[in-house]
Amino acid sequence: MTYFASNITLLRKNRKLTQAHVAELYGFKRSRLNGWEHGAGTPDYDTLELLAGFFHISIDRLLRQDLRCLSQFHLGQLLRGHDPLTYIDGKLDPVK
Repeated sequence: MTYFASNITLLRKNRKLTQAHVAELYGFKRSRLNGWEHGAGTPDYDTLELLAGFFHISIDRLLRQDLRCLSQFHLGQLLRGHDPLTYIDGKLDPVK
């Protein structure tokens, strides 16, 4: 399962950015970003890299972790550009 749609929406809205602004930065149409935010596919790897870099988040976290489940503290860190990850028993978990 991928959480890309909800995660990209959450990250964009928390930074108070419009779909049009993000799309313009990376040269794709707003309607394409709107589609991704509504679950109509995911971008290609190069675009995932650009978006992950823009939001200071790993591609793995962007796709595989429901950011809506993070504590306010961890979400705040993430939104400030700190992606506090740790590996526990080979699994990716947020730092407690």
